[in-house]
Amino acid sequence: AAVQDSAAKLAGAAKLLILQAPSANGANWVMHSKAMSDTADAAGKAAMAKNVDAVLDAGDALYGTCEDCHKQYLKR
Repeated sequence: AAVQDSAAKLAGAAKLLILQAPSANGANWVMHSKAMSDTADAAGKAAMAKNVDAVLDAGDALYGTCEDCHKQYLKR
């Protein structure tokens, strides 16, 4: 239940991020945010099905989507 709840929160946050797309490279921002939402949804479905392997796979994919976006947009 905790994983499902967290996945739902991540998917919701991703949908809000879409609305915050910057004017420069906004299409990439939306693409990354959509990938985050889709992957969080997959994690929630996997958790509902009690499929641990699928939850872990979704977590790995989610990490990748976040990392890709941060590489492009996070100022260091």
